[in-house]
Amino acid sequence: MLLARSPRDDQAVEFDRLSNIYDGLVGVSSVPVLQEGIRLVSLLALRNSRILDLSCGPGMEIPALAALVPGGEVVGVDLSAGMVVTAHERARREGVFNAAFVQADALNLPANFEGRFDLIFCCNSFHHYPDPLAALKEMRRVLSEDGKAIIIDPRLSQFFLATEPISKWGDPGFVGFYSPEEFHRLFLSANYDSFYWNEMLPWVGVSIGTK
Repeated sequence: MLLARSPRDDQAVEFDRLSNIYDGLVGVSSVPVLQEGIRLVSLLALRNSRILDLSCGPGMEIPALAALVPGGEVVGVDLSAGMVVTAHERARREGVFNAAFVQADALNLPANFEGRFDLIFCCNSFHHYPDPLAALKEMRRVLSEDGKAIIIDPRLSQFFLATEPISKWGDPGFVGFYSPEEFHRLFLSANYDSFYWNEMLPWVGVSIGTK
């Protein structure tokens, strides 16, 4: 489902332009992170779970996530219409039919999403959100009771502080990375009942909040 009017947002427009070549641009660096993320989801998902893949991009992970929930559903959401179309085409090409795709803003998800998702998977995207607290509150709103939000993103470090100007130049919509302590404060401020953080891969952390 696409919006009747696309957001006039430089980030969305830029990702529209890159949607058909995004795999080639980030695939090598993204695959290990996605594989670890999918492994983590496999430990938390039930066969009938409903998973929201927030800022799904071109949907590289959608087939694997959908295979984990054969009696459930994966909903891929992205701000970019081009990414939504590319993700949908990939899923159909790979024979995935328990997945749906919606163009929406992570800070303003559809009203009818409220309380519908058992898991939220947000991988390599949180650093694009201009209001991280608002994003976490929206995630909590659409989670079911005891649902979990899983955020995988590079952790703030001296290395990333040094390279932040390059990230802002080369990554459309880059806002910033967060330390484990900052993630903890954000989740608590968004009223999650529990919070967990761990370094999943070198320089990459996973934050999990339970509603």
